[in-house]
Amino acid sequence: MNRKNETVLDPTAGSGSALLAAAEGGRHYIGFEREGEYESGFQRELGKLDAE
Repeated sequence: MNRKNETVLDPTAGSGSALLAAAEGGRHYIGFEREGEYESGFQRELGKLDAE
């Protein structure tokens, strides 16, 4: 567990659920994903959060 403003590292981001949860919880996030089919989906969702 970490606190707000700390950083979450997800080396196998997959669908990005951990990154989305980190962003919604006020945390910084770093994620890696080798499969491009997953990456575009969670980047779109993170973009929506950044726009808010």
